[in-house]
Amino acid sequence: MAVKNETNSPAGGGVVKLNTASIKGESITDGSNDQKNAFEFLSGEKIELIDGTFFNSLQNINNKNLFIDKKTLFKNTTLSELEMFIKILNGAAVALGLLTPGNEIVLNENIKPIIKKYILNNFNTMQTKDPADRRIQPIFIMEVIKLMQEIGK
Repeated sequence: MAVKNETNSPAGGGVVKLNTASIKGESITDGSNDQKNAFEFLSGEKIELIDGTFFNSLQNINNKNLFIDKKTLFKNTTLSELEMFIKILNGAAVALGLLTPGNEIVLNENIKPIIKKYILNNFNTMQTKDPADRRIQPIFIMEVIKLMQEIGK
């Protein structure tokens, strides 16, 4: 099978090796992790940590790299992948006649801070829990869920 060179894709048209544990939400252990039941997922979104570093959308996220003890390292989400998703979704929906021009899904400047605050609040709540009780999920999925809630209001 040939791979088309797509320079706009996160993989640049190449093959991306996926950790199946991050897709299936399987337990991972690497020997250095004291938590035998750690879960790992793809972030799905570019996020900023409190030390100013960024995780890209293909970065695996878990208790080990998002928390130190009972303190979250998560600072902010960029919403860049969500914005790209909505642009693609709107274009396809209009082209297929599912939406009419002017009736597309809108991620406006009023909704963006609501989504960002929702994600941060989730991490602030999770930091108070025992690591085994934290429900970590892809950041992108959390963003989509909150966007749908806001659209439904």
